[in-house]
Amino acid sequence: MPWQMIPIRLTYTRTRWRRLLLCLIGLTVVLSIVNLWTDLNIKCTACRSVHLFHRHYVELDFDYQKYINATWEARGNNDSLLTLFTTWNPSMQKPVVYHNALRNWASLSRSVTTLVYSNDTEVENIAKQHNWQVKKIDRTACFGTPVLRTMFQEVIGGARSKFYGYANADLVFNDGLVKTLEAVAENPEFSKGPLLIVGKRVDVNISKLQEPVINGTKDVEKLAPHGKLSWGFAGDYYITNELFPWEFVPDLVIGRPLVDNWLIWYAREVGAKVVDASGSILAVHQLANGLKRIKFMCNKAEMWKKKLLPNLPVWKGMIDCAGYESRVGDSGKVFILPKIFLPEICNHDEAIFH
Repeated sequence: MPWQMIPIRLTYTRTRWRRLLLCLIGLTVVLSIVNLWTDLNIKCTACRSVHLFHRHYVELDFDYQKYINATWEARGNNDSLLTLFTTWNPSMQKPVVYHNALRNWASLSRSVTTLVYSNDTEVENIAKQHNWQVKKIDRTACFGTPVLRTMFQEVIGGARSKFYGYANADLVFNDGLVKTLEAVAENPEFSKGPLLIVGKRVDVNISKLQEPVINGTKDVEKLAPHGKLSWGFAGDYYITNELFPWEFVPDLVIGRPLVDNWLIWYAREVGAKVVDASGSILAVHQLANGLKRIKFMCNKAEMWKKKLLPNLPVWKGMIDCAGYESRVGDSGKVFILPKIFLPEICNHDEAIFH
């Protein structure tokens, strides 16, 4: 037989990296399904796609009834409508951002008292030039960042206002802030129990607009069309009455993730009335080129310490989960209305208190 007719067996080795990759993908899918089945056994079907942490039942161990049934004694006895405070680090943002906020807040109303927490001499001098009050920072966490709860407790203890609010120092407001708070104060629905007012912001890159000077509320309304409304997880201002139970809030710091979500969730759990004021308060978030972003997860660490993570249902702390919302009528009057329908993602069992 000629050598050309001799059959030749061809052998080769197929690469196995594809098979290994498929096995890893399959194992990941299986583990994910098991995790969803065991840890995400919740009533809200929409929560499966946005679940950030495992489910966990959190007990709030205090007498909540005294807050729910307490009368809001200060609501009609004070000349000041709002004590609005903030704090900032001069190295984090361009000066134009803070100067705009200083002028804008001071122009809101005579019934609004403005205050800044700072240990920086430069910040103190600038604030006093705009008739702001200045208070020293006594309690910090997370590399010197002020604790939100401590600031609220000090302001509530030292000022007499119908409302007390914190807002990030890069926010500017229209006159809807004052009108909304006046509407809440006049509404008998809010005469008892703790209250939390939050809202979405409008993000505007002022560097693209040659960093305009912002003074009064009308300047904010002209600026807003250049921006975009934020999503429901981000809240940059928190306004409460004197009955809000701040003493049970962990040492969460401002300007870090989770503080807004936890606060809204907490307010809902303790039975506080939560108002989404996005429909009447225009809050513009000034973005400027050169902003230093910090991603320290200090609040997450604090929640771990308090055994609130990895089980905090963050989606229940969305602004859209507020039980009330503000609307502006044709005449410009602000109305506070209960929400008829909450997003499906906000549904949860009734809180049980001990």
